[in-house]
Amino acid sequence: MSTNTLDAPTGSSTYRMYLRIEQDLRNKIATGRFKPGSMLPGRRDLAAEYGVDRSTIQRALAPMISDGTLVTDGTRGTFVRQTISATTAQPSPASTITTPQTERIASTTKIIGIIAQARPINANPSLYGDPWFSRIINGLERHLSARGNSTRFASFGPDPGAFSRIEDAVAKLLNDSVDAIVLIDIHGADRSEMVHELSTQFNIPIVYVSPQQARCPVPHVYYDQESAGFFAADHLIAQGCRDIVFVAPVRTAWSDARVVGAQTACKVGNRATFEAFRYTDRPHVKLKPEDEHAIGHEAALTLLSRPMAPSAIIAENDNIAYGILAAVRERGLIIGIDIRVVGFDDQPDSRSQGLSSMHPPLELMGDEAGRLVLQLDRREASGLAIRTASHLVQRESSGK
Repeated sequence: MSTNTLDAPTGSSTYRMYLRIEQDLRNKIATGRFKPGSMLPGRRDLAAEYGVDRSTIQRALAPMISDGTLVTDGTRGTFVRQTISATTAQPSPASTITTPQTERIASTTKIIGIIAQARPINANPSLYGDPWFSRIINGLERHLSARGNSTRFASFGPDPGAFSRIEDAVAKLLNDSVDAIVLIDIHGADRSEMVHELSTQFNIPIVYVSPQQARCPVPHVYYDQESAGFFAADHLIAQGCRDIVFVAPVRTAWSDARVVGAQTACKVGNRATFEAFRYTDRPHVKLKPEDEHAIGHEAALTLLSRPMAPSAIIAENDNIAYGILAAVRERGLIIGIDIRVVGFDDQPDSRSQGLSSMHPPLELMGDEAGRLVLQLDRREASGLAIRTASHLVQRESSGK
């Protein structure tokens, strides 16, 4: 069997390889190399073909099995599903599939309900509060309206005028005669079990937009936080950094995933040492930007006072990174040369701060949620998962 070469770059890792293998297999399916209904070569043969171990092949196949591109049939093997959309060939950060269960694209317009911890724009734009919700909703509404669909909105949370329970928001939208619902909850705990229960109870398709992959198999779009952490550290390693500290004061699932991704990048080939600098063991609380700035500032001063200060710092988010940059300047060090810094979320102030940051795929998450909700048929809906990935916006804080 000939070896399949993917032109892996110098220093590429197993983490990178399984993503590259996944995309290569998707391309082969979309171009007809592997036809619908055909059986893939076994794990051992694929491992030999790509020159990797079987665990890497399994990691490449897992998301394709999860999203329905591939199906397993007991001990017989792994097969290409009978109907696959050509969109699987696109090298996109999200993998969108069409299956027999979800192929029904509405020939008539639909009314889609949106639930989020926010208020509708026509009530008061200032009450949107968190811009993450606004950007996801913008992507969702743009996708839906471009296809002739309309939306209805309901919010939940402590704000006046919002429903205190998500169940009540669902009931309100059902009274508005919606055909399906998109629930956007990107900062809270995993609600996938609730989504499954509500979808069953009210007999309504629900797409869940979440900050990480859902535990319960419901149709959902999620932000791959682990890959964001990996590529933040991978970028710094490529810049020559060999000792990286991740400042992460708040313990949350999304923060821990970013830490794990960064640690994985450092461990591959022992390219860099890694430390998760928790600073405090704060519970899951919503910190104010000024608090995050102060935490980053004090954490950086502590790290820079060490006999062997790190060559790079990754901040849990941009607000913490702003405090780190301030401390670096106070010490008279040159940002991007003496020490490199990367944040997350690519907030507007990051441009003026010169901060390299991982840009979240918020509009894409909304767009993919719109695509998915229009495909769902509640009678046969399955736990489709669409992964979206961030990308680095490089500025002077991480060097040239």
